[in-house]
Amino acid sequence: PTELRKRLRTFFLQNRHQCNFITHQQLQKDMSAQLQAEVCTVVNLPWLRKVPFFNNFLLHIEAVDAAGLDASNLHACIADVAQELEMKAYAQRESFSDVQVLHILARGLVLLNTRVASNGAVWGEDFVLADVPLIQRFSGFALTYVEVLCLKRGSFMDVIGRRRANCPELGQIVRRYCVRIAVFRGILAEARRLKLLQIREEEQRTAPQISMQELPSLPGTAELEVDNLR
Repeated sequence: PTELRKRLRTFFLQNRHQCNFITHQQLQKDMSAQLQAEVCTVVNLPWLRKVPFFNNFLLHIEAVDAAGLDASNLHACIADVAQELEMKAYAQRESFSDVQVLHILARGLVLLNTRVASNGAVWGEDFVLADVPLIQRFSGFALTYVEVLCLKRGSFMDVIGRRRANCPELGQIVRRYCVRIAVFRGILAEARRLKLLQIREEEQRTAPQISMQELPSLPGTAELEVDNLR
């Protein structure tokens, strides 16, 4: 169909940035460990600062550097995280939704539930939570051609596991974030459950009164049955 051909042509013309991103990741793998850390930190610093626990970790790295201490392990940890970022592209009018995945909008406009997100928008910061029901769900709809940087929970936790011995700080920061968010979301979930239970109890108390009031207005056959019972 003509419309589909136009969408495909537009998608591949605008998809060059994603191809460049993949090429840059391949080049980084050929660099030394130190160069990888430096390049990944510089390239992905603006995106990572938008995520609360990554920003806290980067502030910790800056404090260590300012103190003149060795922060090579910390930089290497950030490099490992940056290398796990994946670039995904979506055509205009395409829908997408992922759970336990961090999303960073690198290009385009996306409708997220009821709000419009532009370049640099971040959602899914709670992807580190293990309890899926506590995660806030987002449904994305591409208003334009969209490129999104994604970080899966499994890949991120693998980095924390590998770096636990020489870089425990990131795991500690993430754990504190998880505890705080899980407690907050758990309290909200319990409040909603109690509210729903209260509504159901009120409905059960008022249901018999409503049915008794409606008895006199029952149609002929039902009225006869009521009279016979009397």
